[in-house]
Amino acid sequence: MREFRDITAMIIDPRGYSRDLLRGILVSLGVHDIVNLSNTLQGLSALQTYYRDVVFCHDTAGNSADFMKKLRRDVRTRNITVPVFLVSAGAHADQALIARDAGMNGVIVKPVSAATVERKLQATLQTPRDFVASRTFIGPDRRTSREDRRGLNDEPGFEDQCARPSDARVFAVPPALTKY
Repeated sequence: MREFRDITAMIIDPRGYSRDLLRGILVSLGVHDIVNLSNTLQGLSALQTYYRDVVFCHDTAGNSADFMKKLRRDVRTRNITVPVFLVSAGAHADQALIARDAGMNGVIVKPVSAATVERKLQATLQTPRDFVASRTFIGPDRRTSREDRRGLNDEPGFEDQCARPSDARVFAVPPALTKY
């Protein structure tokens, strides 16, 4: 696929078979610049050197919540706003919430399909969510709809749910996919 040929990806997965399967899906979608790593420590180190448009992190590659917190706060990394997806054989609702609260963009549940990966890539890279940075959270805006994100002060009770609007900084992330 032409639209993904300029995308750079990173796969963090200790299992060769699982990593190769996801790599094959990405290659079939047109992604050819892919870095494969075995654990989250290698991922953090590599992201200090390499720019990536998207990262796929398997839940067995290390503590994904710690990885995300370190990544989003690491001033040496090439891009703290990189979209990161947790890949899991059996993601439960609590695991998805932990991943979201740590700053991940989403969860992909196995078995991974090309259609799922393509849909996630298009949604994330074509129209990325704004990023929120506060004392307690750095990551994609967790509010699910654009209507929820319109005004920080418009929602009743919003200050109770998140960092106070005066403490939070919201900034736009430029789309990685510009040719559509």
